[in-house]
Amino acid sequence: MKYCSKMDRILVEPLAETVRRSPKMLVDAAECSYQSKILDLAKTILQSDDRIILLTGPSSSGKTTTAKLLQQKLISFGKSVYRISLDNFYKQEEELPLWNDGYVNYESIDALDLEHFNALMERLMREGAAQFPIFDFVKGRRSEETFPVVMKEDTYIIFEGIHALNPLLSRQFAPEKIMRVYVSVHSDFVSESGEVILDARSLRLLRRILRDQVHRDTGPVETLSMWEYVVRGEEEYIKPFRCYADYHLNSAHSYEPFVYAKTAVDSLASFVEHPKYGELIRRLLLAEQRFEPLSPSWIPRDSLLTEFIS
Repeated sequence: MKYCSKMDRILVEPLAETVRRSPKMLVDAAECSYQSKILDLAKTILQSDDRIILLTGPSSSGKTTTAKLLQQKLISFGKSVYRISLDNFYKQEEELPLWNDGYVNYESIDALDLEHFNALMERLMREGAAQFPIFDFVKGRRSEETFPVVMKEDTYIIFEGIHALNPLLSRQFAPEKIMRVYVSVHSDFVSESGEVILDARSLRLLRRILRDQVHRDTGPVETLSMWEYVVRGEEEYIKPFRCYADYHLNSAHSYEPFVYAKTAVDSLASFVEHPKYGELIRRLLLAEQRFEPLSPSWIPRDSLLTEFIS
């Protein structure tokens, strides 16, 4: 499915009734729907014989887990599949570009060592093998450790990262040999009267807040301070290139605002008077209070939502 700027709309009232009556049915339906999308994408890749998959999406779109699920699906069809994060090609911390205000610009494609990426891809295509880097985020530089990639007749490579569709990176590949995939939250949660209760970007922000807290030990205020730069980066470095995507995946799960409800309130309630972010936090809380809490214990272990909540 190609990208369309018009948002999908998910009605909240019928979902709330299902949460009360049969939560497992709601969760199973959402999970089955996303797994079906992954299967359809895998079949499309195999039919077109595109060996290089460039997968991107904005922050908290679920691109990392989607890449993992796609890798597993292609492996189930008997293929050899590498999943390579473009984050491994970050420059050393002191070489990273800056925003105008002096803050480090992690969102820019200039933060990636494209020269090294291109050299490795040329070697891989020419010799059939190359050693790929591993970035050490604790030290802020490339690790001495590498991992081998071997290109054979049945090999597929998934490159995942926010710049995967940027022509400065994708021009390395012949257009007829690649599949460009864009992953995003592309649904607004609305009432029967048409009121938008929780828009797609706010859902992504909730995902990011919860993920940072659970998996990165980062509090909501610190996440919100970074979010300003994340959104600016999306407008400059991701949005202009999503039109090149051959395939669009909407990663919104119909039950997720319900499963985030209690955790979001617990995480954000003490920050409602914050001088800079209080208004935004209150808006997120008001939205989430419209959803009945659903226990996270319903989330399957292989769900995309485990990327954001334990």
